[in-house]
Order: sequence, then C-alpha cells, then structure tokens
Amino acid sequence: MPPTSPIFYDSPSALADALRAFLAPPAPATCPGEVRRTKPEAGPPLAVVGIGNALRGDDAFGPAVVAALEPCPALRLFDVQAVPESFLVPIVSSGCAGVLFVDAADLGAEPGRVALVPAEHLAEVDVSTHAISLALVAEAIQCLARESSHVPSKPGDERSRLRLSVLSKPGDERSLPAGAGESPGRRSSRDLPCALLGAQPADLTTADRLSPAMARAVQLAADALRAFASSI
Repeated sequence: MPPTSPIFYDSPSALADALRAFLAPPAPATCPGEVRRTKPEAGPPLAVVGIGNALRGDDAFGPAVVAALEPCPALRLFDVQAVPESFLVPIVSSGCAGVLFVDAADLGAEPGRVALVPAEHLAEVDVSTHAISLALVAEAIQCLARESSHVPSKPGDERSRLRLSVLSKPGDERSLPAGAGESPGRRSSRDLPCALLGAQPADLTTADRLSPAMARAVQLAADALRAFASSI
C-alpha cells in the first residue's frame, strides 16, 4: 500500500535539503503550537541502511545505493540485505543521530521515483522482500537506543521491549555500550529518528540487474547523500 501523500524528489539538492531537515533537531518554539528546526551541526553521523535482495532486480536499490557511497564521517553505511532486524545493535552502536532505511517500496508512483517517508508512515509502505516491517524495525531501534542510554521508560515501552526481544539475538542488549547513540548538543538517543528513502521498482524478477529507471534512482539517492554528507 502506498504511503499517505509521499513527497517525491527529482534532484539531489532538494533531497539533500530534505535529509538535513530530517536530521535537524527541533528548535524551541517561539509561540504556542510552533515548531522550528535548527541547522544540524557537525557531529554524530546518519546511518544509511541499504535493504534488498540483489537476486530480485530492482529490489537491490538499497544495497546499490550503499555500494555507490564511500565511507565518511557524516555517514555510517550498512548493507543489511533482506535482514535489517539482524543489525539493530550495530546500527545503534554506531552513535548515529538518525537512521535512513534505503529500500525499494510501493510508492504508488512511476518506476524510479524517489520519496522520503517519515517514521509515522512506515507502516503504510509495502516494502520489497524482507518479512519484518520497517515500522517494527524502527520501533525496535528506538527502544534499543533508549535502553542503551538508560533513559527512564515511558508509557508504551513495555510493548516495544517485547517486540525488541523478538527481533534481537540473545545477548544483543548487553552488548551495547552505555550511552551509545548519544552525544552532547545533539538529539538524545530517546529521540533517534528513522525514515525511509524509498524508490518505486519497475522489475523484481530479473536477477543481478537494475532497470534503467531504478539505476537513475540509485544515482539520485547517492548524489543526494554525498551532498548531504559534504554539508554536515
């Protein structure tokens, strides 16, 4: 099912701006009901989590984007194939300020269109091959980040902790360093934001080959992430 009113991006610069806005922490409101966002400062990186199966054509979008990028201080790159739930601890332990899932997804659009889907709409997205929903993976990451920094529980955490216990391998929770994902002056790990950078697939049947539309989407996404990284 396509997400509610996704915002599509056709240029790397516009997408890079959207990524900066996604990562920027909220600024104090100047009047009731107003939320302002600050410019992100140099500091904790963005975790880029490439999801997909290279044996299913355009489903390789996520890993292809990660493969197109070079490691740098502003990005933490994870090629998780079709099992993002197996990388919860490495992602949170990376000290990232946010998590960007990169995956082929049904956006209700023309093949190759790229959109940024916020966490609150992840449950609406039909992603490609992995069995665990991205909404559940995002919830588990946020719960694990809170646990790792010893933030007191809030209402609803018991359900999240139960889901985390299903997704995590035995001992994962104990392997996190105290305060992982937290840095002075940035978001606390209580508020580790997640979003999906999704691309509409054209073909999920041709092994080891992206469609021309998806190859262009990979280039757009990689260029946007490079622009984002160079500005942080």
